[in-house]
Amino acid sequence: MSDASESSKARPDESGPIPLGPEPERPKPVPFKEGLLDEFDEDADLLSDPEVEAAIKGRPKTAKARPEDEKPKERLDFVLPMAGGWRLPAILGAVALATALVFNGLNTPFRPIALSVVKTLYETLMHTGTGVAAVMVASLLTERRFSRFEQAAGRMFLAVSAFALVVNLNVPIPGRIDEFVLAAVAYAGVVWSFFRLPARETLILMACHFGLWLAVAAGGLLSGALRPVAG
Repeated sequence: MSDASESSKARPDESGPIPLGPEPERPKPVPFKEGLLDEFDEDADLLSDPEVEAAIKGRPKTAKARPEDEKPKERLDFVLPMAGGWRLPAILGAVALATALVFNGLNTPFRPIALSVVKTLYETLMHTGTGVAAVMVASLLTERRFSRFEQAAGRMFLAVSAFALVVNLNVPIPGRIDEFVLAAVAYAGVVWSFFRLPARETLILMACHFGLWLAVAAGGLLSGALRPVAG
């Protein structure tokens, strides 16, 4: 009996699992490293392909910039700054006007002489004003900013005085029309030299001034053409 019991103890129970040895160790999980997914946007769509969607739906149209989003165009000055400011052309204009009045008194065929001199002075000052108005109109037409009123007035005063001086010089050329042509050249030279604008803006300025001068002259001609009705 004892031998049977000992043999039964020595043999393992055949009905249970037979041990095969020690179980292998499971691999330890790799610890999560921070910063691996920091470069990815949380709201990014990782399932859709932009190239495939573009081929199916077509390329989206580029939105055009609205006028209010565009940068406003900077307006340039019509009257550019110049060394000497308004004083230099004003002094030169005063000298030219005084000389024109002297030559007008010496060469005018009209009497009284004083009235002819005053008429020349009045027309010079009046067309200086129309010249400043022409600068304002030309700045609007060329989309430039009108500024430096006193410098514009000084330059126009010099240009009109130069015109009056040449007209009253009594140049020894047959006919009075040539003196007006030379006076127009002197006027254009002053405008070109002192305003220093591009050719297009300079021509627009002189055309505006000529139009205003023509309007004033037409008014004078209409007034002179009126005659009282004989009673």
